[in-house]
Amino acid sequence: MIQLRVKELAEKRGIGNPFSLSKESGVAYANCYKIWNNQQKMIGLDTLDRLCDALGCQPGEILVKVSAGSRGVKKVT
Repeated sequence: MIQLRVKELAEKRGIGNPFSLSKESGVAYANCYKIWNNQQKMIGLDTLDRLCDALGCQPGEILVKVSAGSRGVKKVT
């Protein structure tokens, strides 16, 4: 399964909540809330691009593959 590391990356950059992320990225608050809480099932490339710009990162830093039985962020190698 693929998970988003947006909350972790945002907090490292001083963005502490979905509302602040929405303001920084220009992504709608409702989407930022779902992304922040790992409730988002799909993400558009334009949203991913805006998040990368706001977080100063590459898409590969936001997306992580985790094992199917794991709830935490555990990379599969």
